[in-house]
Amino acid sequence: MPADVSAPRARLCLPLLALVALLFSACEGADDEDLEDGDASTSPHGPAPEGLGDDLTALLTYAVVGSGELGATTLHDAPDDLQDQQEDAPVHRRIWALARTIFASQIRWVHAFVVFTDGPDETLASVFQIHGEPAQWALAVDIADALDANGDVGGTDFTYTLVHELGHIIALNADQIPVDPELAANPEDPDLLDEKRAACSTFFIEEGCTRPEAFLNTYYEQFWSDLDEASAQIEDIDDDAAREDAIEAFYEANPDRFVTAYAASNITEDFAESWSYFVLRAEPEGDAEKDAKVLYFYDYPVLVAAREDILSSGAMTGMSALERGLRAPHPRRHRR
Repeated sequence: MPADVSAPRARLCLPLLALVALLFSACEGADDEDLEDGDASTSPHGPAPEGLGDDLTALLTYAVVGSGELGATTLHDAPDDLQDQQEDAPVHRRIWALARTIFASQIRWVHAFVVFTDGPDETLASVFQIHGEPAQWALAVDIADALDANGDVGGTDFTYTLVHELGHIIALNADQIPVDPELAANPEDPDLLDEKRAACSTFFIEEGCTRPEAFLNTYYEQFWSDLDEASAQIEDIDDDAAREDAIEAFYEANPDRFVTAYAASNITEDFAESWSYFVLRAEPEGDAEKDAKVLYFYDYPVLVAAREDILSSGAMTGMSALERGLRAPHPRRHRR
């Protein structure tokens, strides 16, 4: 029986050199009329969205409507020194323009855009299911990390993180993993998880039982079926620093199996990391398992089309600069 993965998943950020300029140039001229947002001065107040994380300060949430337009806003309680970031709607719109470009192929799943911060160089972005609406997802971004040194939206780490977060939506949306109302209502019930896991004949994850043709299920069958025990041992480590050390050691013992050390965290991070390399690098020519993981995505025309849409959304003409721009992620820079 496939093992499950039941821990938070996206925390990385890898830079890429040229895609930032590419995607920002595509979004820089976006028509603000297509990105309507509420007036922060008159927006209602509400609690921070569940799923964001207690260590992150939520500033405001935009509803995402239609084909990716920003709708009404809800303000969240924030310290006075963050008020300027909370009220900077033009920057919010520019960030969303970049995100909307990257997430275009999966935008129908994104129903909320959360602007938060925990200061620079910590958590850059995350995606999470909206409480009470498990088929709907929120994209959260740190406004402090969204601007580069010149004040432009993007930056190498931030843009890579958005591509990585898109990988999570691709793998975890309700077409891939049908919503289980019981799990959605009781996500931390261990007995219920055990019951659902035992009844699942495919790969099981905290969101539910994957469809036989789901990306995560086929990815598991090809690349992770022999890693259940090692993955479970890492997931059982409660201390963050100790877990990061264990992930690093696991990667160092299997460098040909993962595109980055962060990919060794668990299957969902591995999928999102390999997806990011698929999007941002040329087709690999090696025969290592990490190359096979990138080549996996070329077997799906819908994913090839999504890649092409991202890379053609600006002035990019080649991949060499991208290849020079990738490096290993910092494991604390984004979460899922």
